[in-house]
Parts: sequence; structure tokens; C-alpha cells
Amino acid sequence: MTSKSEQLTSDQASRETPTLDKHSHLPFWEPGCGHYGNTLGKRTNLLIESSKPFILSFIDAVPVKKGRVFTVGDYGTNDGASSMSLITSVIGHLREKQGDTLPIQIIYEDQEKNDFNSLFRRLSDESSYMSKFCNVFPMATNIDFYQQCVPDGTYDVILCMIATHWLESVDTKFTDCVTHCFATQDEQRRFNAEADRDWTKFLRLRAKELKPGGLLIVLNTSRDSENNETSPRDFTQGAKNGTSPAVKDGVAGLGRNTLALLQELHHAWVALRKDNVITQTEYEDCIIKAAYRTSEEITSPFTKSSSMQEAGLGLLHHDQVALPCFFKTQWQETLRKEGVDDRDTYAKSLVSANRVWSQSSFENSLSDMRSAEDKAAILDKLYRSLEKRVASRDPRLFNSHYLVSRLVAQKK
Repeated sequence: MTSKSEQLTSDQASRETPTLDKHSHLPFWEPGCGHYGNTLGKRTNLLIESSKPFILSFIDAVPVKKGRVFTVGDYGTNDGASSMSLITSVIGHLREKQGDTLPIQIIYEDQEKNDFNSLFRRLSDESSYMSKFCNVFPMATNIDFYQQCVPDGTYDVILCMIATHWLESVDTKFTDCVTHCFATQDEQRRFNAEADRDWTKFLRLRAKELKPGGLLIVLNTSRDSENNETSPRDFTQGAKNGTSPAVKDGVAGLGRNTLALLQELHHAWVALRKDNVITQTEYEDCIIKAAYRTSEEITSPFTKSSSMQEAGLGLLHHDQVALPCFFKTQWQETLRKEGVDDRDTYAKSLVSANRVWSQSSFENSLSDMRSAEDKAAILDKLYRSLEKRVASRDPRLFNSHYLVSRLVAQKK
């Protein structure tokens, strides 16, 4: 029986590298249902909540002038679930220090395809800060953060929580993998140059948007640099001969990051090619346009060039903290309290959360000759396979915790 992949001719399946205007990730759920907050948002919220005291400790460094609006930006907000508690605490901190007369404006930013319906519903919920504080004015913009989103000197504080790993564009093609984590050293160098370009651009734009004395606070998943650029690339011939790459922990210096999940996701993608569910072109076209940066790469615009000095943005603090996986912690609690080793629920929750950010990368690589139904079936097959792979692993040995970078910079 001829597979759907085999029915697509090479001419049909061949096309240009996925266009740069295709989004890194798009909501595939019903707008307004709060899917992000119910899945990936749980993990992101844990990362943000653990750093809330750290973030609040810097707020008093921002000068507050009477008669002026205090404006906070939330960049890459998604549906607002992850940042709601943090922003509530920021407002509470300002109210304690400045009183109720200080007008506070919150500007939420994300791409135009974002699920803003869920954000607005959360703001209307009785648990939101809108029911706790007066003189607070939330609004939203759909301008991409690789553009200037507001006029110069608008913000007192810009928060960007787990978003700047997504790049504006990627021209680098990877030989036999979907992420830079497993790329060759030459591919990594070219990709890192693109990542450095976008990170510097992001910082320059935010510097323009900040008032003098304003803060930029960025949290993001990152990687350590112990084995960076020197780790062996233990890949075989991959999908071209039907085998799967054997990836060792520590490749590309990811260490304590999401290496294990990315490895299993790649294995699942390889299997689809091996089974002729997707074509070789579709396999090769998939690129996850996310950069997991090292501390050196994050601080480089401040320490190794004059670009941030020229922009008037100074580095106040940077560190990295290791945090547990929310879903693994749930599995451990169930095992400890109930004696139930529920690996299926663990795998389902972990994969459902990571599907939120990764699905578009795979969907973008599928041929335009395929129907929407065919694409949906392929994606479901991919994530079912990933779920089975994760469920077969011992969660205690599955490297699914995170290394989080925390950066604070101030406009001079």
C-alpha cells in the first residue's frame, strides 16, 4: 500500500525553506479556552513564581515621578496566565510604596495570532488584579517584539518571561536535526550568530522604549556552557538510512535543560520519516527557531561590545538558576502520597505542555499539498509517539528540569 508520503512527488514536496513570516508557534486551540495556562503555563508559572522575590527586589530602583503614569510591559504574554500573579505582586508593591493615586498602565504584547481572548477573559475574572486594585489600566498590542512596540520613553518596567529564545528569522539549515542543540559545530556557529543578532536587536528596541531609570527584566530557559562547542556530536546517519541519532546528555552544553525531551521529540520525527509518513524534504525543512543561550551569550551585548552602552542600557544583574519540572514534581507527589507510579499521566501532561510551543515548527515543514486534515493527523501521530516514548522512561532519570537565565538591565 502506498503511503501518503510516497504519493507526494519530490516536485510537490520540494519548496523553499519555510518562509520567515511563518510564526514560531501559533495557538491551535479554541480562542478563549485558556489552553496555554492549563498546560505549558503551569510550567512557566513555576519558573516565574520562583523568581518573584528576586524581581520585586529591583522595582524600587525605578524612579517614580508624581503626576506621571507608571507603565509596565509584559512581552510575550500569551494568555497572561503565567505573569498574572507576578504583575499582581508588582502592582501591590507599588501601591504599598506609592499609594492608590499612582496611575498604573499594563501593556501586554504578543504576536497578532496570539490568544488574546483568553488574556481578556483572565483580566475579567474575579481573581485578576482588576478586582483587587483601582486606577489600573490594562491594554494590549499585537506588534512583534522584534519591532518597536511603543513610543520612546514609555515604560518604567518591561517584563519578558520565557519568550526571547524565539528568533525573528533563521537561515541556517541543520544537517540532521530540528534544533541547534544537536547541530554540527559549524551549524551552531552560524545559528548562534543569528541568535546574537536577534538578542541585540531585542535589547536595543527595549532600551528605546524605557524611560530613564526604567528596568528591563528578562527570564528565559537557557543552557550551561560546560561542554559548549566541544561536546561530541554522537549522531549516526539519522533518517536517511532509517536510524535515529544517539544523543548524549551534555551535547551543546544543555546539561540541566530540556535536552532529554528535545531528544525524544527528534526521535519521534525521525520515526515518521522512517515509516514514510513524511517526506525527506519535510523532515529536513523542520527547524525549531529557538535559541537556548549560555550566560556568556546573554551578557555579551553588555560586556563584549559597545552596543548597549550606545543604547543607554546597563547590566545590573545576571544569573542562572536550576528549577524542577512542574510535571515531574506532580508525579513525585502522587508516588509519595498515594504510592501510584502514574507515568502515563506524567507523560501526557508533559507532552501536552510542550506541544503548545513546538507544534508550529513541525506543521510549518509539512507540504502545502497536504490537506489540513492530513497535517493534523501527522501532528497527532507525532505527539502520540512522543507521549509513548516519555511514558517508557523512568521520570527519575528523565532530564526534564530547567535552567533559567535571569537578567536585569536599567536605562541610563
